[in-house]
Amino acid sequence: MSPGAVEFPERLYFLHVDKCGGSSIRLLLDSAVAQCEVFPGGDLADLPASADQGGISQFRLYRGHFGAALFEHLTVRPEVVIWLRDPVARLRSQFGFWKQMRHLAEDVCFSDWLQARKKPSLLRGIFYDLDSTIWPDQSGPLMRRAMDLISSCRVVGLLERQEESVQLLCYRLGLLPPPRPPRINAGRHPAAKTALTAEEKALAEDFSREDREIYAHAEAVFLSQMEQMDRELWGDSKIRGIQARQAELERRYWERCSWVRRSVLDYPFDQPLVGWGWHQREQSPGDFPACFRWTGAEEESVIWLPLDRTQPLEIEVETANSLSPGDPPFFLAVDGEVLDLRRVDRSKGSAVAGRWMANLPEAAVPLVRPASALSFRAKACACPSDLDASSLDSRQLGVAVRSIRVRRWKRRKGLIRALFGSG
Repeated sequence: MSPGAVEFPERLYFLHVDKCGGSSIRLLLDSAVAQCEVFPGGDLADLPASADQGGISQFRLYRGHFGAALFEHLTVRPEVVIWLRDPVARLRSQFGFWKQMRHLAEDVCFSDWLQARKKPSLLRGIFYDLDSTIWPDQSGPLMRRAMDLISSCRVVGLLERQEESVQLLCYRLGLLPPPRPPRINAGRHPAAKTALTAEEKALAEDFSREDREIYAHAEAVFLSQMEQMDRELWGDSKIRGIQARQAELERRYWERCSWVRRSVLDYPFDQPLVGWGWHQREQSPGDFPACFRWTGAEEESVIWLPLDRTQPLEIEVETANSLSPGDPPFFLAVDGEVLDLRRVDRSKGSAVAGRWMANLPEAAVPLVRPASALSFRAKACACPSDLDASSLDSRQLGVAVRSIRVRRWKRRKGLIRALFGSG
């Protein structure tokens, strides 16, 4: 099932610079294409040992910490998306993340950690395959290469202006903008949020001189792309604000959406997802290519599907796991109407995996959009690292959903007789 993103490139590379909000952007981009279209690697070590032209060129989306080295492995250069962050804030976030992941002892202070690092930090995020012996003599040419790469990007986003950056991304790639930017993999360690002392800030600013030059260039490119978007949306450069832009982007998305409403539909979660509030696709061992997604990234997890609401339908939801209590462990609403869920069976005797059924009556009023919003809300969410001290998984998880199946609702004659009699 096509997501309706008519402008999504044939080849796209999200150059993921660490601790710049990239996990949230990766989630948005992964949702735009099918699982089979995504290069499964995420780090430099996942690339082939040699630059075999065409060896991994069959994918539509590449996202990860490959730096510029990825280009050597592709026959066609992809469009590039990059996300950056204020260099000092990024350093503080890196420090907190390293402590959260237990790569640093709790008694290591920010100043000592920073003085032991190699620099410049941001250039290493863009060129992951750098030879550490080249600094500082050859930093100038690489600075120019980094700025040229940023200038050529289809989208340049800034974490400090995340809402506007996500709007820009959705506009330039033809995606439905979420009501709020996703927030994934945010640092939980206090060190990531504690304000730096004046001495620490001065040290960080001195450390990140080259980084701040690159960031200033990225900010200029971002502002230029934002201005161009607003001119194309409204025909002038008048500033209308985030809410007005959001409404216009949503209107344009649904206006060009070519979906046709259906009464029979099978949606597995390895397919593109139009919606928000879900975690990344996952696969259980032995279940390939079947995928599932956890709810819990937001209070509600929404997926848009082209349901024919002119007739009564039957919706079946298959769950793979749950950290939410209850039977059922989640609420399901369609176009704002909460449905009555009943369990159909348990998967392999599991108390948390199974199939759930609900009847959906025809819509009381005609619907404007060519799709219906299915909203999942777990009765409670839990964090694996709170349940198990050895876990590093800090996500809030509710219910893992594997598939959604829709059929015409065929009312059973026996039930009708029982309710109304045989006459």
